[in-house]
Amino acid sequence: MAFEQIRLDRPLSRLELAVLVIVIAICVTWLLERLAYLEAVAEARSLDLSVQNIRTGIMVNVATRLLEGDNEGIASLSGANPVGTVIEPPPGYIGALRQANPAYIQPGQWYFDEEQESLVYRIVNVGYFAEPDGRPAQVRIKLKLNYDDANGNGAFDPGLDRPTGVSLQVLDPLNWKF
Repeated sequence: MAFEQIRLDRPLSRLELAVLVIVIAICVTWLLERLAYLEAVAEARSLDLSVQNIRTGIMVNVATRLLEGDNEGIASLSGANPVGTVIEPPPGYIGALRQANPAYIQPGQWYFDEEQESLVYRIVNVGYFAEPDGRPAQVRIKLKLNYDDANGNGAFDPGLDRPTGVSLQVLDPLNWKF
């Protein structure tokens, strides 16, 4: 028969048991490493999706204001909290913070740093993210006003320069190690 049950008439020897335990330990270690990798990939995709959702919310908000001729409203978006432009905040958003210390923010949380006018996400899987300059692993996002510079001075002058939109700038490179 093709499927015969193999029965040992003797118990496993210590060597056989040790080999079995080692093989199982290697398999479990490989599985845990693979799960950690997949968790980091999922976090990267979730971060990308959140940034795209915020970008889409900004585009809709700016398009609405452009159609209404609300140039002051467009100009007010520069440095504003991008979460205010989306229907639903990203998962783990804890709000706007003044004098935020990234060391006290839990990984996986988003917050708006009012002093730097940037939206910050703390990376969970720091082992798969290249941390620049020893800072906490994080990604910062900021809204920047785009405008026609009528007088060429390089600064937005309300009433003189015309806002053309708002762009989402990712200030920290997304340096995932996979």
